Amino acid sequence: MGPPAERLTLADGDSVWFYPRNPSGLHTYAVRFSPEGVVREVDQRLTVQNVRKLAAGSTTAKEVREILGPPWRISRLERQQREVWHYRMDNGFQIEHNLFVQFSADGVVREVLLLRDPKYDQGTPGWN
Repeated sequence: MGPPAERLTLADGDSVWFYPRNPSGLHTYAVRFSPEGVVREVDQRLTVQNVRKLAAGSTTAKEVREILGPPWRISRLERQQREVWHYRMDNGFQIEHNLFVQFSADGVVREVLLLRDPKYDQGTPGWN
């Protein structure tokens, strides 16, 4: 898989290496290692089940990073004073979606939006 895009050390001493495939791929793989370097698990983090773990008003940016891994793009909403992390994923039924996680200045999730990729709306009556 090559070098990871990001490495995190967890509170229990384990480390997680992230291998994102965004924007063209819809997965972020995480490899969890024990402090001794033994692989404990390998899983795909960009899932609907993991998105459901994000709670507006309580989940922190650090927790989002541990759950989903690094975003493929970060932008700002200046008027709202929010940072937005962008992820690409499927909805569990092979339909591409864009996930937007918005954070306030204190690093707490304020809004989570999982929106179907607009390419699926082309050709819909009223599209133009």
